[in-house]
Amino acid sequence: MSTSLAAALPPVWPGFVLAAVYLVAELAEDLIPLEAPISMVVGFLGVAYWLAWVYFSHQALRDHTAGQYPISPRRAAFLHFIPFYNLGWMFRWPEQLSRYLNEQRPGSMVHGLWVGPFILVGFITTRVVDGALGLSVMFGVAAYVGRCLRQYLRTSR
Repeated sequence: MSTSLAAALPPVWPGFVLAAVYLVAELAEDLIPLEAPISMVVGFLGVAYWLAWVYFSHQALRDHTAGQYPISPRRAAFLHFIPFYNLGWMFRWPEQLSRYLNEQRPGSMVHGLWVGPFILVGFITTRVVDGALGLSVMFGVAAYVGRCLRQYLRTSR
């Protein structure tokens, strides 16, 4: 049962593919003037996949724990949309996830306060520096958290 739940976690690789496509789109737009910026569409898809990844990761954990995990999937994804609150939420959900996993199985994940800054850096980088780099950072965090979740789901119950 737990192996199928670990398999139910969303893969991270599509996020990295979207980051690579974003980079190619940015380069293409620099070389070829386009009326509609493709990178904007790809960036939107990247953020949408990030939110879907957050939602389904929380859903898998909630299903596995029979509702004992405290963050609902809707809340996990929705609170990313609230201006200013979302900046704190990027620290809060990884911290709560880390605390929950480490209470169940000590050493399952580094403290969430170390994960949150990387999400924030990815978020800011996406908007200020470069979208492809920011998405890569965010999905790098997702790869780490996903690995911890898979390991937890495989070894518990």
